[in-house]
Amino acid sequence: MFSILVFKLLRLYGRLFSSESYAMNEPWHNLFILDSCRADVFSEIYPEFELLKNARYRSRQSSSSSSPEFVEKNFCGNYFGDCILISANPYPATMAPDAFFFRFDAWSLLFDQHVNNVRPEDLYEVFLAYRNRFPDKRIIVWFMQPHIPFITAPDLFSDYDFEERTKEIASEGQVASEYRNIWEKVLDGEVDSKEVWDGYRGDLRLVLKVIAEGHRDNHGQTAITADHGEICKRFLGVKLFGHPSRIRDKELVTVPWLTIPGKLPETKSEKNYGLSAADMSELNETLKKFGYWD
Repeated sequence: MFSILVFKLLRLYGRLFSSESYAMNEPWHNLFILDSCRADVFSEIYPEFELLKNARYRSRQSSSSSSPEFVEKNFCGNYFGDCILISANPYPATMAPDAFFFRFDAWSLLFDQHVNNVRPEDLYEVFLAYRNRFPDKRIIVWFMQPHIPFITAPDLFSDYDFEERTKEIASEGQVASEYRNIWEKVLDGEVDSKEVWDGYRGDLRLVLKVIAEGHRDNHGQTAITADHGEICKRFLGVKLFGHPSRIRDKELVTVPWLTIPGKLPETKSEKNYGLSAADMSELNETLKKFGYWD
């Protein structure tokens, strides 16, 4: 009873003192969202990559502590006709399906059963195809890393079915299947904390390596951020783990904001339903070369 009361009070505080949404209002031509990426861990790792080390970095306070909350506050009720979304996270598809000029559901089209996730290098190849095809559009790429399950630590997630969970989100708007979160297992002493955090850092390095090695000056100004952070601790005896919505803990809402300077080309806003299959034929051929569909 006490834990339920504490959690309700934390959520009430979160509703009353939420930060302003800013992601869509900042100057960028490409926005890379790293799912569940804490600013403190990001700040440890990004200097390992020369391109990112020389970029402009600061931490910011996200308006959200979960992906659904981020979609609600940044995308829902808006239309971004100058922007394409390429997302490995399924929430935009179910919560804001018509918010963008075009939406590529990578969580469905690019899911790799061998790693139980969407590989960041596959997502980046799709980004390159869209970047070349649509120079007059802003592009958001929503990577799943460093969110669980970790590609670099697969043994930790033998009981985690990412594909099934994303399908449930897409069809029902929420996850119905039961799964004990790996972070809860850490709190209960069932899994080694260092092993889990090493996997988290490993997947963050994986996605940052893809971004750093793939970047070209002609891509335009690029920002790297997160929808929210990650939490794994007890507060007044209450277990706080993963990323529950509307919890304003600093580990959950302090996110990175790194800017790789570049040009900000003039963008063109268009109606999303005006895009025909014929208009996309060239892009589809490019994606076929990557093996994304027959």
